[in-house]
Amino acid sequence: TRRYGTVSSILYLQTSHIIHSFNVDVLSNAVGFTLLSTIDKLVEIAMEGDGVSHLKVAENLVKSGDIRLRSSQFKDAMQSYNRALEIRLEQLGDKHPDTAESYKTVGQVFHKEANFESAEEMYRKALEIDLEAQPDNHRVLSDRYFKLAQVLTQQRKFD
Repeated sequence: TRRYGTVSSILYLQTSHIIHSFNVDVLSNAVGFTLLSTIDKLVEIAMEGDGVSHLKVAENLVKSGDIRLRSSQFKDAMQSYNRALEIRLEQLGDKHPDTAESYKTVGQVFHKEANFESAEEMYRKALEIDLEAQPDNHRVLSDRYFKLAQVLTQQRKFD
């Protein structure tokens, strides 16, 4: 079991660096593999080595959702983000910053799909958790307020 966790961790770190360093389209055509297939393999390895409800699986599912969201694959992104949210709720509870991040990512998909009411609900959940879990001046709070302001503006909720 430990062997899989180690491989998963190495692949996760390498792919995480790749995701943040390069253009997704360029990587999709590189050396006979796609970025999505690599992320899917990370999820598979983490599930085999760590179990289907392990936090490493949730991290890899978020990466999968990120790539799919950037590729406008909203349904697949939502599936990845929702599964990550389920794992985080189960493992960390409903007051943890990582759970808040999962609510935000689900909200982003709703936002991209112009489902502003659902996006607002998810952004509010993320903000509520982080208001309790983070210091008043934490940078994540500005992101939460910004996302909420965007979706409220798009709904013309100015009061």
